[in-house]
Amino acid sequence: MSYSFSGNPDEGNAILIRNLAGRPLILSYWALSYCTRHFLRWECEDIAYAEHDAGDQKIEPHSTLELRFAQDEYFSWGHKALKGRRIYIRLCLAGRKPIRRLVYPE
Repeated sequence: MSYSFSGNPDEGNAILIRNLAGRPLILSYWALSYCTRHFLRWECEDIAYAEHDAGDQKIEPHSTLELRFAQDEYFSWGHKALKGRRIYIRLCLAGRKPIRRLVYPE
Protein backbone atom coordinates (compact mmCIF):
# COMPACT_ATOMS: atom_id res chain seq x y z
CA MET A 1 0.00 0.00 0.00
CA SER A 2 1.23 3.47 -0.79
CA TYR A 3 -0.13 6.96 -1.30
CA SER A 4 0.32 10.09 -3.35
CA PHE A 5 -1.14 13.16 -1.65
CA SER A 6 -1.39 16.58 -3.25
CA GLY A 7 -2.18 20.02 -1.91
CA ASN A 8 -4.29 20.68 -5.01
CA PRO A 9 -7.93 19.47 -4.94
CA ASP A 10 -8.00 19.36 -8.77
CA GLU A 11 -5.10 16.90 -8.84
CA GLY A 12 -6.38 15.08 -5.77
CA ASN A 13 -5.02 12.42 -3.46
CA ALA A 14 -4.47 8.80 -4.42
CA ILE A 15 -4.15 5.60 -2.40
CA LEU A 16 -2.63 2.60 -4.16
CA ILE A 17 -3.64 -0.91 -3.08
CA ARG A 18 -1.17 -3.47 -4.41
CA ASN A 19 -1.85 -7.17 -4.91
CA LEU A 20 1.57 -8.83 -4.74
CA ALA A 21 0.06 -12.33 -4.69
CA GLY A 22 -0.11 -14.69 -7.62
CA ARG A 23 -3.91 -14.85 -7.57
CA PRO A 24 -6.61 -12.19 -7.84
CA LEU A 25 -8.20 -10.45 -4.85
CA ILE A 26 -11.79 -9.28 -4.58
CA LEU A 27 -12.21 -6.00 -2.72
CA SER A 28 -15.79 -5.91 -1.49
CA TYR A 29 -15.63 -2.76 0.64
CA TRP A 30 -13.18 -0.09 1.85
CA ALA A 31 -13.35 2.88 4.21
CA LEU A 32 -10.78 5.64 4.67
CA SER A 33 -10.70 7.31 8.10
CA TYR A 34 -8.89 9.68 10.43
CA CYS A 35 -8.16 7.42 13.43
CA THR A 36 -6.69 7.46 16.90
CA ARG A 37 -6.04 4.29 18.86
CA HIS A 38 -6.64 4.27 22.62
CA PHE A 39 -5.31 0.97 23.99
CA LEU A 40 -7.68 -1.62 22.42
CA ARG A 41 -10.28 0.90 21.22
CA TRP A 42 -10.28 2.85 17.95
CA GLU A 43 -11.78 6.32 17.48
CA CYS A 44 -12.38 6.92 13.78
CA GLU A 45 -13.96 9.62 11.63
CA ASP A 46 -14.74 8.54 8.08
CA ILE A 47 -13.20 10.52 5.26
CA ALA A 48 -14.49 8.44 2.35
CA TYR A 49 -15.88 4.96 1.76
CA ALA A 50 -17.10 2.71 -1.02
CA GLU A 51 -20.79 2.90 -1.77
CA HIS A 52 -22.56 -0.24 -0.58
CA ASP A 53 -24.08 -0.86 -4.02
CA ALA A 54 -20.82 -0.19 -5.92
CA GLY A 55 -20.08 -3.92 -6.28
CA ASP A 56 -16.85 -5.81 -5.92
CA GLN A 57 -13.56 -4.69 -7.43
CA LYS A 58 -11.19 -7.33 -8.74
CA ILE A 59 -7.47 -6.69 -8.24
CA GLU A 60 -5.49 -8.83 -10.65
CA PRO A 61 -2.31 -10.64 -9.51
CA HIS A 62 0.78 -8.41 -9.36
CA SER A 63 -1.24 -5.27 -10.07
CA THR A 64 -2.43 -2.09 -8.37
CA LEU A 65 -5.85 -0.57 -7.71
CA GLU A 66 -5.83 3.22 -7.42
CA LEU A 67 -8.41 5.02 -5.30
CA ARG A 68 -8.42 8.70 -6.32
CA PHE A 69 -9.90 11.51 -4.23
CA ALA A 70 -10.22 14.76 -6.18
CA GLN A 71 -12.63 17.71 -6.31
CA ASP A 72 -15.59 16.95 -3.97
CA GLU A 73 -13.87 13.81 -2.63
CA TYR A 74 -10.61 15.60 -1.80
CA PHE A 75 -9.52 15.44 1.86
CA SER A 76 -6.95 17.42 3.83
CA TRP A 77 -3.93 15.63 5.24
CA GLY A 78 -1.94 18.47 6.75
CA HIS A 79 -1.10 18.93 10.42
CA LYS A 80 -4.23 21.04 11.07
CA ALA A 81 -6.55 18.44 9.52
CA LEU A 82 -4.97 15.48 11.29
CA LYS A 83 -5.13 16.96 14.82
CA GLY A 84 -2.90 14.19 16.17
CA ARG A 85 -4.72 11.46 14.23
CA ARG A 86 -3.49 9.21 11.45
CA ILE A 87 -5.11 8.14 8.20
CA TYR A 88 -6.08 4.46 8.02
CA ILE A 89 -7.89 2.37 5.44
CA ARG A 90 -10.11 -0.58 6.29
CA LEU A 91 -10.27 -3.22 3.57
CA CYS A 92 -12.80 -6.02 3.29
CA LEU A 93 -11.41 -8.69 0.97
CA ALA A 94 -13.58 -11.65 -0.03
CA GLY A 95 -12.79 -14.74 2.02
CA ARG A 96 -10.68 -12.86 4.60
CA LYS A 97 -11.20 -10.94 7.82
CA PRO A 98 -11.34 -7.14 7.43
CA ILE A 99 -7.96 -5.48 7.83
CA ARG A 100 -6.95 -1.96 8.87
CA ARG A 101 -3.73 -0.48 7.47
CA LEU A 102 -1.94 2.78 8.16
CA VAL A 103 -1.90 5.02 5.11
CA TYR A 104 -0.45 8.27 6.41
CA PRO A 105 1.11 8.98 9.83
CA GLU A 106 0.87 12.30 11.63
